[in-house]
Amino acid sequence: MGFPMASTASSGEPNLFSAPTGQVERVAVTDVVRRRANEPFAHDRFLLRQRHLAWNERYDVRSADDVLLLHVQRPARVMATIIVACAAASGFLVVAACLVALDLSLGEDYVMAIIFSDMMAATSVAILIGRMLAGRRDVSLQAAADDRILVRVRQDRDFQPIIATFTIEDHDGKLLARLRKNYLGNLLRRTWTCRAPDGDILCTVVEDHVVLALVRRLLGPLLGILCRNYLFLGADGRVVGRFNRRFTLLDRYLLDMTPDLDETIDRRNAVALGVMLGVMLDTGERR
Repeated sequence: MGFPMASTASSGEPNLFSAPTGQVERVAVTDVVRRRANEPFAHDRFLLRQRHLAWNERYDVRSADDVLLLHVQRPARVMATIIVACAAASGFLVVAACLVALDLSLGEDYVMAIIFSDMMAATSVAILIGRMLAGRRDVSLQAAADDRILVRVRQDRDFQPIIATFTIEDHDGKLLARLRKNYLGNLLRRTWTCRAPDGDILCTVVEDHVVLALVRRLLGPLLGILCRNYLFLGADGRVVGRFNRRFTLLDRYLLDMTPDLDETIDRRNAVALGVMLGVMLDTGERR
């Protein structure tokens, strides 16, 4: 979809009625030109902010000029989370105790040699139990004006040990896109694939740099110094967007789709992907 762009007049003010003269200028004005009143997704820049003192996992989505656009809601299910955590911890303790007892029966010389593998096995069992008992990671994007649900993101199955798939739908249940993530592949670099309803790839979302991804695996987030950021790559491999975490006490994320000048990525899908990256999965992946 094309939009009127701007060139810089001699006075220094953007002229919204003439064609742009360069790539940088188009990026600078495209978000302003694309904005439309009462249309939350008619933007290129979105800021996700965690809400204060909310029982549920709720975030606000704001525009570049700090106008409230959307509410993002995912039920926290506090009691269910506590039950899952207790079950996973119990599984870890039982497996670890059984393996250590087996090691002691073999003799003290074997204990220190295989204790590390025992802990890894117990941890794997705990993670498996947690994933099996965890509920679906569904979220809804609601209009700030009247709380109407505009977009839903649904987890396709409860138990997804290796491949996680999600469906993005509009308020009428119409399919917008499908998301896919491979947990094994994410051991090196986290990657999401977004496909159109007909199966064509719309975009791929990857961690910003493979070297930084490996460093994060070894050192962790380092109190926010190594924030996990992402790149949106179009079907042709070019960068069409960025998703960066702001270094703040509460979660804040900036979704910038200004490189996608021709709006090849539906902004509903882009915001839904941002929600998946920032609101849901970072909570479980220890950013």
